[in-house]
Amino acid sequence: MITIQNLSKIFPKRDPLFNGASLVIPSHSVTVITGPSGSGKTTLLRMIRGDEPYEGGRILIDRHEVARLNRRSSMMLKRDMAMVCQENNLLPERSVLENIALPLRIKGLHGTLLRTRVEKMVELFRLEDVAFTACGVLSGGEKRKVSLARALSVSPGILLADEPSGGLDPLQTIELVTLLFALPLEEGTTLVIATHNQTLLEGLGVHGTWRIREGKLWADEAPHDAMVEAERFLS
Repeated sequence: MITIQNLSKIFPKRDPLFNGASLVIPSHSVTVITGPSGSGKTTLLRMIRGDEPYEGGRILIDRHEVARLNRRSSMMLKRDMAMVCQENNLLPERSVLENIALPLRIKGLHGTLLRTRVEKMVELFRLEDVAFTACGVLSGGEKRKVSLARALSVSPGILLADEPSGGLDPLQTIELVTLLFALPLEEGTTLVIATHNQTLLEGLGVHGTWRIREGKLWADEAPHDAMVEAERFLS
């Protein structure tokens, strides 16, 4: 579970990006963060992962406060997280299979276990036709799917996805929505998506969708501050 309580984030010479934002993200769920460009969607994902400091409030991952973790504990926490950035960061000269396999090799997987996991990701994201193709010549949508497959290959407890539908056409986006909804059940993953893609938002529906507005997080279906829910969890 991810708990955000009374979060504040301030950049110099700017109005506060977050000012008392609160949210509880249940384990094994899909949660969408939306808002206009510059509202703080990417920054919020980076703060959850511990890559961006914040000035006030708390972010807890299963009751572990991100800002108070020492270096070793932070690294251990990040091992159970994966983040897909807006830049795909693929190795362009390597094939789809090699890119997906990379984090698994780093974790020490090899042989049958490695091959089975990579093949599952290729099938899950429907990448069979380009499996042996160098990522540098793929379309933007194909690169996006490879990035997601690579992040998911290590079975992270938490997957943070920044504009996961970038480069996808409307039909591919709908297919992605179906896949993302299956992740909590299929992989046991807690998925947090930052997006302003309307097709993706409509496909996911209002449940679990939160909008950044005036430095706070508001539930789309009934705008209200989530501070009460966060305090209830922490009590």
